[in-house]
Amino acid sequence: MSERCEKSTHLESFIIDAFFHIFVLSLVLGLFFFFVVAELERKSLNNEIENAITKGIEQAQFPSPPQNVKDGLKTLSKIYDKENEADKTFNQGLIRQCILVLITLALGLFSVWLTMKWSAHKCPKIGIIMLQNLLLFGSIGVIEYLFFTQIARKFIPVMPSYMAEVISKKLK
Repeated sequence: MSERCEKSTHLESFIIDAFFHIFVLSLVLGLFFFFVVAELERKSLNNEIENAITKGIEQAQFPSPPQNVKDGLKTLSKIYDKENEADKTFNQGLIRQCILVLITLALGLFSVWLTMKWSAHKCPKIGIIMLQNLLLFGSIGVIEYLFFTQIARKFIPVMPSYMAEVISKKLK
């Protein structure tokens, strides 16, 4: 039995390419956010709280803060050290939502490919489309990595505590 296989049109290849492109982009962004950005945000917030507490102790009106104030501030610092249960549950829901979107996109891509292959007797060159997208994302990834390590990392941001300090001075 010979299998009939017609060449895919440009539009048909574009549809598969778009699905794959969106899938890879969603995968990369999801992984980057949950494994890199979220952890950096958490560390940055903890450092900011630690700095605010330390600065608050140093700027207090009394020469040496009472022990109960020091203990209270240490307790406050420990509260923000770990993620509370409500935030943890919410964040796990976001991870599940991201995984669900990725599965839906993958199934959509597979469905389009199967429909083209078995119903329309088209043979989309999925291997070439995958290779092109992976090369494209790889090139973009290298450029972004170089940008962030050579330029963005050296940028000196304005800390939120400094902004609050400037605003309070302006209001006085």
